[in-house]
Amino acid sequence: MSIMEIQFPIGEGGLHLGLIGKTAYIYDCGCCCSYIKKSQLYILYFNEIKELLENKEIKDLKIYISHMHEDHCNLLSEFLNVIKSNKKLKIEIFIPKITSPEKVFFFTN
Repeated sequence: MSIMEIQFPIGEGGLHLGLIGKTAYIYDCGCCCSYIKKSQLYILYFNEIKELLENKEIKDLKIYISHMHEDHCNLLSEFLNVIKSNKKLKIEIFIPKITSPEKVFFFTN
């Protein structure tokens, strides 16, 4: 079984990718707002991750969001848009308990 860990330099919250066998694990998917305005470099990283998942024939992707601050979750929808063409990939997203309606709105839009 192969194991790989990569940390992508996306903003402050970052994106951490781990591959264990045919399962990929992502921890957090966000960056600070100023970083987004300066560059869309994260799209290049997302495409790199997409290719890696396809080349390694990953079957399961588990995404863990540590907490609902924007620098940890605000790029999740963009990431999912990039990898959605991989129909064989089963995606599970784990987020902390959300108690604030504002956070639900932020997360879904």
